Amino acid sequence: MTTKGKPETDPKTTAYLEFATQLIRRIDSGNVNTVTIQELENALSMKCPRSPAARAPDFDRLGTQIWNAAVRLKDQSSPLLKTWPRLETQLRVLAYFLLDTAQRSYIKHGSKNSSQNLIRILKTALKAARICIATETLDLCTLLFEKVAEHVEHTQDPPREHKKDKQESEAEEMLKELKADYYLLRATLSWKQDKPDTVSYWLSRVLHLPDKPDMLHLAEKKADLTYEVGKSAFQRKQFSSAARWLEQSYQILDDIEPEMLSSDLCDLRVVVMLDYARSLIDVGDAVSLEKAFTLIATLDQEHGFKIEVQLSRLDIIYSKRPLDAEEFCGVINRIVRGAILSEGTFRSIIYQIQKLNAYDPERAGATNHTALASSTPGPYSHLACQTLDVLLSRLIEQSSIVQAWVEKIVVIRLHICSLSLHVQDHFPRLENLFEDIANRNGTKLSPEATHASQSLIWKAVTALQQSRNEDEAARWCSLAHHKIFNSFGEINKAKLLRKSMIVAFSRGDMAAVRAAFYQMSDQGQSAAMTQYLMYKLALQEDDTELATRSLEGVSKSSSKGSEKYLFACALEAQRQDNRKQFIATLSKILELHEKQSLSDVRVAVLLRCIVGSVETELKRNAIPLDAGLTELCKVFEAGIFTRDYPEPELLTRFMMASVALIDLLRAEGKKDDDLLSRLLLCRFLATSALVVLARSEDNIERALQLYSDARRQIRAFHQKYQEAIRQELLQPDAISDIALKEFEMIQFDLEAVMRLEQWNDLDTVLSMCLETRHSNRLESAADLILHIHTHISSASSKLRSQNVRAGITSVMEKIINTCWRNNKDITRLARWIRCLFQMTLTSDPVISLRCLDQASAIASKAATRQIPEAYPPEEIEWLASTAFNHAVDLWFAGVEEGEDQGGNIEQARVWAEKALMLAGNVGGVGVGVQGLHKVLQDKWMRLKGMGQGQGLDQ
Repeated sequence: MTTKGKPETDPKTTAYLEFATQLIRRIDSGNVNTVTIQELENALSMKCPRSPAARAPDFDRLGTQIWNAAVRLKDQSSPLLKTWPRLETQLRVLAYFLLDTAQRSYIKHGSKNSSQNLIRILKTALKAARICIATETLDLCTLLFEKVAEHVEHTQDPPREHKKDKQESEAEEMLKELKADYYLLRATLSWKQDKPDTVSYWLSRVLHLPDKPDMLHLAEKKADLTYEVGKSAFQRKQFSSAARWLEQSYQILDDIEPEMLSSDLCDLRVVVMLDYARSLIDVGDAVSLEKAFTLIATLDQEHGFKIEVQLSRLDIIYSKRPLDAEEFCGVINRIVRGAILSEGTFRSIIYQIQKLNAYDPERAGATNHTALASSTPGPYSHLACQTLDVLLSRLIEQSSIVQAWVEKIVVIRLHICSLSLHVQDHFPRLENLFEDIANRNGTKLSPEATHASQSLIWKAVTALQQSRNEDEAARWCSLAHHKIFNSFGEINKAKLLRKSMIVAFSRGDMAAVRAAFYQMSDQGQSAAMTQYLMYKLALQEDDTELATRSLEGVSKSSSKGSEKYLFACALEAQRQDNRKQFIATLSKILELHEKQSLSDVRVAVLLRCIVGSVETELKRNAIPLDAGLTELCKVFEAGIFTRDYPEPELLTRFMMASVALIDLLRAEGKKDDDLLSRLLLCRFLATSALVVLARSEDNIERALQLYSDARRQIRAFHQKYQEAIRQELLQPDAISDIALKEFEMIQFDLEAVMRLEQWNDLDTVLSMCLETRHSNRLESAADLILHIHTHISSASSKLRSQNVRAGITSVMEKIINTCWRNNKDITRLARWIRCLFQMTLTSDPVISLRCLDQASAIASKAATRQIPEAYPPEEIEWLASTAFNHAVDLWFAGVEEGEDQGGNIEQARVWAEKALMLAGNVGGVGVGVQGLHKVLQDKWMRLKGMGQGQGLDQ
């Protein structure tokens, strides 16, 4: 059968039904994959084809089967739902599309009761919509409502004259209810999609109130939805919008007769009224606050004492201007006395007390949270403390005390009092509060609460000290040692007792200082700060024994940063003009610096202070001369051997002063042999400082003067040292150290001679280098001697004294020979031989030839492994090549002179043979050297065969 030329079965219809059939099979078999899901999404997005009358049952059957398949997946918690979370909602929406297609065919052809089937279709649609909204698949819900809207919006009521039977009347009532449910769900979807205007539109289409009691659930749904919308706006701090929605919810519930309200609706009404009142409070204008007050009064009248209601009443009072603090406290006290105290209730009460404490009329427009952010108590802090006391009384009267709550109150009370010390009755109330806690079965605070409390007390004492209210500070110190704080450790106890000692010092109560000290444990007493305070006590009471003991305690303390207390002891002794103790403290600082190298100590300043103080005491005849001079010597010696050197100029001054003091002691006939070692050390350090200054000085005249001063110190050093050696005044263990310093002084002298160009003294200084006792130290002087030779060679012609140069080359040759005998460092010897060879090549050929012989001998021994280290090949190549080139120069010089009157040709043969011997007669020195020997030999043979006037091809 066809209609207007169209086939009964459209291919699209067949394909749609075939897909639905295959989908059911795949779901039943669990064979759902990505392709299946994609096909399902395509089927949902495309327009469902119209169904011919003959295929309507197929659409109905498949829709029902898919719906049931979705139910089974849900009931059985199928793994498919974990893999494809949207599968259930997709199946339900598709099932509805199939059922909807069948329904449209039924309506068109009148094959089934349209009213009953429409009820079935709407129930299915609304069930699917609720699931979509619950799972947040709002896109599918929108598609669903696009289909449902046609049924709802185009349903026509029967004509008035139509006589309805009972079944039709029931169906009509059911449809009205379903339509209302549909509008509520559409409003819910709009709310989920954040479309508040659309929410209002759909809610306006719901019946205001059903007349029948069994239709109350629609009112409950509408009230619940408007409440959720209002609560959401409140959470986003959109208080005006929240108030409008919550007002709607409240109005719906308020219009229902009280006897018709179920217990759930009664609870909902209370919640709505509370939240409505809170939103009005946050709106904050006078009208809103008045409405909120009326709501709270109604709740209070209807339900009696409820803590939520009383907390809202507090918010209203707090929002009014000016704040009625007495009324606010009255409500809090009513809550404290009437509420069953739980964790949440306790926190709410504490929060309201903190609001009262932090309230400031000058910040009247600020929010509660902003006010609480300020920890400074406001004008009503005393009332806040009173309410805390009432709360504490309630807590300690209970049979079982919640320790954490008691501790919370104590900490808050201390916090408020420590920041409002000007309030006179705070401290007496605190003392009474602590006594009440202690008298309740000996309650004491936990270590954590004790630490927090004593930190606040410490803060209060510090503030009172700064304001010079020492008597009140002492009262707070005593409060810190109350018996409820017995759980605090010895370290914290010692800190607080030291605070008490400081306060007692300020009050001039020395007895209290000692009393606090003796309350400490041994560990607390031995702490550096405690010992410093006792040292301060000793100075004030002129107790020398206690001062010595305390100063020793400070210096030996293992406390971190104990050195700063030594500094404090020194300042205290200086402040009280006790110079003996001042010297003693500075000496302790110097001793500690020798052991630990304190970064805060400037040795030059420290030494100057000690010297100045000792000098003052000597002038006042407060100490014996010998003792003073001995102390000064020890101070200088200790200061010099610290790792933090003073500036060279200061060091020089110190050393000269030390030399003068030591000379004075030796002149008085002291038999301390160690004084001479100290004297030589001072000369050495003074010379070192002068040379350092001279090297860094840009002014030439000033630099030369410094070198001259250094040479005077060097001469004095040598004189005293030679005297000590002759008279055997030095201890054996000191001789080796001083000998090393003597060689350093010789090197300083060489440098000074070169800079001052005092060449007449060079031989004397060089001869000192070669003394037997320095035979193992010549290596360090060789480089300096080479540098002097270079300096002389580059100087003006009048300075190029042959004697000076000869002396240098002689010393260098002796250094090379000595080092060869002692340590055989071949690499260093090879470099020195090359340098000596180069400096004597033209001035002293005898020495330069000896250099070639020495290099050849050393290389031969290295080749035969008589010594472990090989002679550097590059050094041999350089010596051989240079010697051969010199031979060539001599050869041609002899040829030009004719009959070789100067003997140049003979000398050339000597040089050539030496070069060939060095390059060719030494084995194992490398292929490169052997190749050089062949080249040099060929050139030498060609040279000898040449006639006069012929040259070499080099």
